[in-house]
Amino acid sequence: MNYIALIPLIFLQAIFVFSCKETETAAQPLTEQQALQEIMQLQRKLAVADKRKDRKPYEKYLLEDYVVTLPNGRQIGKTDYLKAFENRDLQIASVEFQDLKVKLIGKDALITGKFIVDGNLGGQEIKGTFRGAGLFIKRGEEWFVAYEHLGPRILESESDEESQ
Repeated sequence: MNYIALIPLIFLQAIFVFSCKETETAAQPLTEQQALQEIMQLQRKLAVADKRKDRKPYEKYLLEDYVVTLPNGRQIGKTDYLKAFENRDLQIASVEFQDLKVKLIGKDALITGKFIVDGNLGGQEIKGTFRGAGLFIKRGEEWFVAYEHLGPRILESESDEESQ
């Protein structure tokens, strides 16, 4: 038997087996719940970094064109955010999230909800319950923060009306 003639057949068979195996192990589409869990894990990393006064995770996970809009309408880009972090002009004692909703846009995620914040920026207190949103971009297996918006503080009477 001419074994050399079988080489193309063996090669094609190997390609078929490999492609079937890759299809079986291909990643399942990301669900909104998975995205939320992964993004909350990123938020916990950043919270730990804040407590340790470690700016490296912020340097890594805030995209270069990152912007945050504060309740007073002021916008801060990544460079100014990192300066405020370094100078301790930005101090976040705590952040709690409520009523989070996720909308997947391709592999990216828009998260909206309520944020209970206790912090300070340049001597100005940022404390209370706010509506907010965040845009998170997934690159490879990691999430990055592209944009955050913290709306005006929710008054207690407004919060009470929403719960009814």
